[in-house]
Amino acid sequence: MPYRGGRQALHRLCDSVSGANWRPTRFEDEFTLSRYACCTCHVIPSTTVLLPCSHALCEQCLAGCVVQDGGNVCPLDAEPFCEDECQRWQLPARKKQNLKAHCWNEADGCQFVGPIEAVLVHYDRECAFHAVQCTNCEQRLLQTDIATHYISGCSKNASCARDAQSNRHDGSPTDCETNVLLDKFSTLERKINEVLEVCRASNSARSQDISHALGAFENTLQRRMEGVEANISTMITRQLTTGLQELKAMTMVPCSDHLSSIQSQMNKLVEQSRQHYASQIQEIGSVLRDSQIKVKEEVNIRLQEIVSLLRESESDVKKNVKSQFEFVRGMRDCVGDLKDHFAAPVHTREENRGSAEQITLSRMLYTKIRSSEWGGAGPAAASCRPYRQSRDP
Repeated sequence: MPYRGGRQALHRLCDSVSGANWRPTRFEDEFTLSRYACCTCHVIPSTTVLLPCSHALCEQCLAGCVVQDGGNVCPLDAEPFCEDECQRWQLPARKKQNLKAHCWNEADGCQFVGPIEAVLVHYDRECAFHAVQCTNCEQRLLQTDIATHYISGCSKNASCARDAQSNRHDGSPTDCETNVLLDKFSTLERKINEVLEVCRASNSARSQDISHALGAFENTLQRRMEGVEANISTMITRQLTTGLQELKAMTMVPCSDHLSSIQSQMNKLVEQSRQHYASQIQEIGSVLRDSQIKVKEEVNIRLQEIVSLLRESESDVKKNVKSQFEFVRGMRDCVGDLKDHFAAPVHTREENRGSAEQITLSRMLYTKIRSSEWGGAGPAAASCRPYRQSRDP
């Protein structure tokens, strides 16, 4: 197959997907290759060492940079370096496995591109561009075309060989000789393409060196920019701090004086309020004490009046009880006299009706009833009136 110009250099993976390690592979991601690929062996390791001269090496190539005097020399530009000056970059395994790569049969016409694991599966199971070499003419052909080649090409070459021997005296080239020359031309073209591939790989390595140099310059420029930014930030911070201190010194003294005057005014107001409210509290206390004294005096007067009323009521009650007691005793005597009077025989009462002694007794009883306090109101007095009226002459 004719070679396609402008192809990138081939690289090799290590410590990655089994079956894809150490196979020359063309990757798509130029940035990752320029950052992590070894500039010497074009291997993409898990750990890449960046030299001070901006060349990147793998661990194995770094171990081969030691010279006899114990120092280290870059294998590309012979610049001495120390391992302490080198930087180590780690390429994550997931990122390494996700690198986009071309199928290994790209030179034979396959256009498949994908992650390295997908390329491995495609190459083993799906790719239809596997090439083989004809054992008769040593021509590289697709495996799907080898049978057709034998039928249409090599079989004619065998018959043409006999015709060439019989017709060699003519001196004119036959079709068989022409086919042989074309096959040799194809073989020569393939070898030329391989040489061109090597040259392009070398040019790609130089391009990678330039990319690494540019990357190192960019890193150096970035570090210097960071240093400049840090210096500017430090200077601005220092100036701001100085300005703040000056502003603080300018505003602190007036503010302190103003705060002191405000504090003294507040203290005066508090003291005045305290004195004012203290006098009011004293006035309220004196009023309360006077009110308490007046209330006590009023209570004492009311108590004395109540006591005198109670005493008078007690005296009245005693008099009433005494009069009631005398009334009951008089009633008792009257009832006894009435019983004695009504208990006598009728003829005796009629005989003795006009006697002066009974009349005197009735008058005495009536006088007792009238002399008592309740004599005219009680039922006993009412019951005695008819008896008195009947007995009066």
